[in-house]
Amino acid sequence: MDCQTGGWFVYGRMTPCGENGSCLEAVTLYIGSESIELQRGWLLNRYGNKIVTKNHIDEVIAIEDSAHAMTAVFDGSNLRLTATLSEEVLSPTTTISHKIVIDWDGYVSAQIQTPRDTRTCGMCGNNDGERGNDLVARGGRAAGSVEEFGDSWQVDPLGKCPETLPVGDVGELCGDRVEEVRRECEDIFHSPRLTACKDVVGHDTEHFVRSCMVDQCKGQFTPELEPRCVVAQAYATRCAAHFWREGEGSPVFNWNVAGWETEVGCPGPEERENVIVGTGCPQPATLEEEATWRF
Repeated sequence: MDCQTGGWFVYGRMTPCGENGSCLEAVTLYIGSESIELQRGWLLNRYGNKIVTKNHIDEVIAIEDSAHAMTAVFDGSNLRLTATLSEEVLSPTTTISHKIVIDWDGYVSAQIQTPRDTRTCGMCGNNDGERGNDLVARGGRAAGSVEEFGDSWQVDPLGKCPETLPVGDVGELCGDRVEEVRRECEDIFHSPRLTACKDVVGHDTEHFVRSCMVDQCKGQFTPELEPRCVVAQAYATRCAAHFWREGEGSPVFNWNVAGWETEVGCPGPEERENVIVGTGCPQPATLEEEATWRF
């Protein structure tokens, strides 16, 4: 969330999954007096009105009556929601728009981009370019653990969320399978396209591999979408987004990772779409159905 002006915040709704685990189920952007929810299957929920995006690949969908010029684009794998936070006039012919961008894989992973000078707080850290000081709990104190950090930002007025259990050591979690699972999770990043992202752009894979191992050993997600493929999709999304290297003033532009799935035996966009859509609300399969569909 924006901790300078409170002008926006992003809320993630979790649902139980796997063994004592939880998965992201939906993401809502609150900005000014507006809100919009990104749901599973790449649906948008705008005040109860559903917007189908998966049938409009690469089309820019303008959100009606948005004071922040919201747009959405589905590229076949990810849904990108963009909203304008403010505009800066540099000259009579030049105006810069400062935006927030949310990339949503339609299933369990969201990535947020904000202007570099926006000081944030919450689960995504403070956006100051330093990696070591992001575990700040609500109220400004340093959290002693990841679990304490996450729980401090929990929104649970009805007390329905279960107690957060420490993930523990990966070796203990996976037992005798630890080396086998490690190889499976490391091998997926041997895709030439993902390897190039790591070597050229500099995105490390270490914590993605660990997340893959934890999810694999805890039985997260559906059988049709293996944890290694879900985690690799999140990494591919990061590679495809603009980002700044620490200490550099210019962004590194998106890296082309298209086709990484076939290199490592993961479902491609079409196969993944069928599975992901099935985890969310029913929606029309085609444009023809969409014309007559009633949610």
